[in-house]
Amino acid sequence: MNRGQRPLLAVVSVFVVAGVVALAAVDRSSPLDRTIARFGDEGRFSSGGRAARTIADISTQLRVQGTRCRDDKRPDARCLAMLSAAAFMAVSAVNLVDCSPADVRDARLALERYLRSLREFISDGAKGAGPKLPKVTSC
Repeated sequence: MNRGQRPLLAVVSVFVVAGVVALAAVDRSSPLDRTIARFGDEGRFSSGGRAARTIADISTQLRVQGTRCRDDKRPDARCLAMLSAAAFMAVSAVNLVDCSPADVRDARLALERYLRSLREFISDGAKGAGPKLPKVTSC
């Protein structure tokens, strides 16, 4: 290797290392994974109003994901399951507005379990019946 090739090798090495670091840093979680992760933020569920806003946001995200899926050339059961989840979350959000902290906690746990079941249903190929909807929150 001559002196002229060393700087070029150094530049190429920097780009290779930067590419490897960038690939390692890419968030590979699905939109549904990121949606479920929102249930881990205590602050989002500190009151009925905040919980309602969070669940409404989740409903919107699920609707967007389900609509994108449905717009594909071959919509399938996963699209319908996401749109169903979006509708259920919208109803749940309205019902949470005036809930007590205990009711918010119970709803939060039930809705998170439901979305985890939805994720499992989708990852298993969305075959058969979708996950059972939890009981509608009423406070």
